[in-house]
Amino acid sequence: DRSYSVRQNTGGFVSLEDPRVVAEDSSVAQVVLFGVQVRNRTQFEQRDLPKVPNTGTPVPVKLANLEPRPVAVRVGRVRDVLSPTAADPDTVVAVFASAWSLNGDTPRGGFPNLPEVQRILNEAPKAVAEGSFFVISDDRIINDTDSDPVSARSAGIMNGRIFRVGIERTDLGANVWELYPGYDFTPDAGDDGVFETNAANQANSDDIIMIGASAPTTDPFVLNGKSYFSNVKVDGTGVGQGAVAFVMGRALTDNYINNNNNNPPAPEFDGTAMDVSVYTTMIKVK
Repeated sequence: DRSYSVRQNTGGFVSLEDPRVVAEDSSVAQVVLFGVQVRNRTQFEQRDLPKVPNTGTPVPVKLANLEPRPVAVRVGRVRDVLSPTAADPDTVVAVFASAWSLNGDTPRGGFPNLPEVQRILNEAPKAVAEGSFFVISDDRIINDTDSDPVSARSAGIMNGRIFRVGIERTDLGANVWELYPGYDFTPDAGDDGVFETNAANQANSDDIIMIGASAPTTDPFVLNGKSYFSNVKVDGTGVGQGAVAFVMGRALTDNYINNNNNNPPAPEFDGTAMDVSVYTTMIKVK
């Protein structure tokens, strides 16, 4: 992680590329620990994974059981992340997709453009199961103080947030899940710490009313009788929007684990969620 500071008062926002901005190693790091239990066999196995040769840094061509699965996710009301005409438009859901489908300035969520990586990313959403925890790794809020200073104020603010998957909503489509009670999504006041409830001030609102999708321009998020407005935008367009998240979820099948050659099958998952708890803390970096 990096932290940024400005050498002098500029009277406004400046680009991270501005020479007055100084980058330093962050003094703290967030650590997330998953507690897991094997579900589809008697014990976890440990073995070396085959890797793609000749790529500079070797890239694994397989996932391990104790390895978080990278996924794209959008969290918000059905009307915002699916369709305003869908059933239960005000229910908050998590919609999972392949991180390979992410577009914008950072396609694929920054993962390498390799067929082995594509196979892993495309299958990873199948690991999601009721009870799974997922952690936002990159909220993909646009971080450009020149083109979008409102969004840039809150860029990265949802990174490290932990949610839990509830029941699957197959009636709403594939890979659509409600959130587990106690892990609900609620609006965040953004960098300024002040909720914007006045539509007239929406253009300057850095509130977070959804994750992985740009805020609507006319439809506020209503909670407990209050309306929240936001002008925060996310990288990408259409279904190519989404935050990058990591989920443990279901375990890998024996067929996948036992195929230890350089061209294994696509990841296969079965059983119930093997992640049973999750903890996070901040540590000082030395």
